[in-house]
Amino acid sequence: MEWNILQKIFADDCIYKIDLIGKGIYYPEQYEPTGREKKISDLLLEDRSGICYIAPSGAGKTSLFCQLVNQWSKEHAVFFTGLRFPLQTETSLYQNVCDYFKDKYQIDLRENIETFINLLDANKKKCIIVIDGLDEAEDLEEMKKALHFLLVHLIRGPIKLVMNCRNYVWKYIVNYTWLKSINVIQWYPDDNSSLFRGPSLDIVFKKHSNKYQITGTMNQRIRDLCQFPFSLRLFCEVNRRKSISNNDTLRYIDLYLNYLSLIANEVTLLFSQNAYEDVINVIESIALHYWEKGKYCILKNQMIDKITVTSGEAGCRIYKAFVQLQILREDARESEIFVSFNHQLILEFIIAHALFKNKMWNEKTNEIIANDINSLIKSNSDNPLLIPVFEFFFPLLETVGKHHVMIFLLSKKEKNIDLQLMLCRAAIRLGQMDLETWQMLRQFDTEADSEVKAEVASSVYLLGENIPGDQAFNCLMLIQCKESDILKRNIAARLKYDNNFSIFVKQIQPYCKIPDVQNGLVTFVQQIRNQIEPQMRIPLLNLTDLIILFNNNEGLENLILLSEYTKDDNSFLDAWVTVACNHADQLFIRLIKIYIGVVKNDRLKWDRIFRFCLAGGHKDPITTLKLSVQGFENLNNYNLMTSAIDFIGQYGVLEPESTCQLISLAMKKAKFLSSNKQMEIRFKTAEAALSCFKKNNRAFAKVITEIANGEDIKIKEFIASHLQILKNSMSS
Repeated sequence: MEWNILQKIFADDCIYKIDLIGKGIYYPEQYEPTGREKKISDLLLEDRSGICYIAPSGAGKTSLFCQLVNQWSKEHAVFFTGLRFPLQTETSLYQNVCDYFKDKYQIDLRENIETFINLLDANKKKCIIVIDGLDEAEDLEEMKKALHFLLVHLIRGPIKLVMNCRNYVWKYIVNYTWLKSINVIQWYPDDNSSLFRGPSLDIVFKKHSNKYQITGTMNQRIRDLCQFPFSLRLFCEVNRRKSISNNDTLRYIDLYLNYLSLIANEVTLLFSQNAYEDVINVIESIALHYWEKGKYCILKNQMIDKITVTSGEAGCRIYKAFVQLQILREDARESEIFVSFNHQLILEFIIAHALFKNKMWNEKTNEIIANDINSLIKSNSDNPLLIPVFEFFFPLLETVGKHHVMIFLLSKKEKNIDLQLMLCRAAIRLGQMDLETWQMLRQFDTEADSEVKAEVASSVYLLGENIPGDQAFNCLMLIQCKESDILKRNIAARLKYDNNFSIFVKQIQPYCKIPDVQNGLVTFVQQIRNQIEPQMRIPLLNLTDLIILFNNNEGLENLILLSEYTKDDNSFLDAWVTVACNHADQLFIRLIKIYIGVVKNDRLKWDRIFRFCLAGGHKDPITTLKLSVQGFENLNNYNLMTSAIDFIGQYGVLEPESTCQLISLAMKKAKFLSSNKQMEIRFKTAEAALSCFKKNNRAFAKVITEIANGEDIKIKEFIASHLQILKNSMSS
């Protein structure tokens, strides 16, 4: 088959799949090319087997993939599918793809894959297999095996695999070392190139506002909270035909409760014989059936039977109403029809809400609630819905003021990272931040695990102004302030209780992985550094210490500017030297001349210079060794002296002349030390000399002879024994 004909068949099939998979979500005319789509497309050109895009539920994974498939199908062969069907064996996914290719495109991947690859190569095209929603697989363990089999037996050369999933699913499947050949793209809330940012967000807001006949203005808080496409759509849907004002508030839990009520009202109007409460019971019984099965999709016949048992003879009609209202979705696979909720978040919320009601937690004591939560964790440890459902328990318990039970129980539970990450995400479901939740995030922020810290930063970013003002959010707001008068007042207020900005630095440091925070911090320092009052010198130095971690150039510029204030302030000089030495490893070459100029008139000049050189001198060992010769005699600090000798042993061979002088100086200087320290310095110096001699015996023969002919008998014996060992090794 000719390529042009084949490509058109793929493209037409993709249009059908986009309509099927992205129905009600994807609107091609709304999107403009953004950095995220380009990055994913560029990664297809690399040698790796494919790409996995990781993002939270509701972050627009399906919308993004529909857009990408629409773009790619105009040029390449694209196969688009989901995983809402059973994977009974490890070959199921492979067989499904091969069968589809044979039936739909007349391509036999089992027997003639090389012919297909040659066709792709000849036309400089790719075949992109796109799998949407790995987390929707019935069994994650089977999915992991099936995916591995597909990668090994099908994905190679121009045939690429592109997939998406939630964070916890990727962590589960990445244990297969083969899967590490996949490029991973992680969604971050601060990523301005992600879908639904800037103009795109406004376009989508307008589209949904018009569709659901919403009038009035959307305040910034609602816009910020509706950052995920699904949340935005849900907000518009539950507020249909209403006038929105700037005074309206929003909590995520209210959105879900309102949506559930909306669906129940619609069904009640269609079936007058069923009361509102009966419809709610039907919806909850369906959701709990998914929970019991531990799956996101089940057979249509089983679903209808479940509804019929709960609602009676009208079960089949109620089922059709749920499909029509898009709360349920049908997928035909392998001659059977499977049913899933149109969005996972809705299912997870309804399960959590039903369990919350059934266990009557609003009436129970904290101790009983804690026991119930423990029991759920133990009895559902293998249930893939456990962690997502628990994310909704948190805001539901908050409605009755008992979420602190969950915080205390799970945050202390054997340092379980999965549960800690879940609690961070659950905090976002609140749509606001109370003191208990904030304290939980601050506790997690002290954890050594970088993944937990990153999740805390994401939660803080997404919750925005709803964090208590006297906590870290106050710092984030301060660096965003542009009005000079307001900025001065805020800084003056902070200096009263945080005179060195040490609390400020500690609070904001965990969030410096976010580019917006980095840029805000740099701009904030630029605003205040040109008119530095004495009380702001140390705060600016502490901020510079932080900025250097992510922006060397800006940090160096601040250090140079602040060096002017070291001349008349010894305490500030001490602090400036400390910061410079902290980052000598990064700034040594660019800062050394300025550093020497700053400390040249200080009585501890050489101690300060050696401190800086030993911290970063490995970046330019030759300069460091030459500089050390000039000041070794004036060195007063014993610890610096021993560290300098260690440096000589490691790098001395690079500058033999200076090194020989330093070894002689060290042996002479040892005479003026106490007996214990004198012996330690001599042995260290002898070891350093031997180390250099082994690497270049000609250059260091003279200095070794001088040490061996010295007065100290122990040093003589030490040198003689090592030289003999060296001689024996060379002769053998």
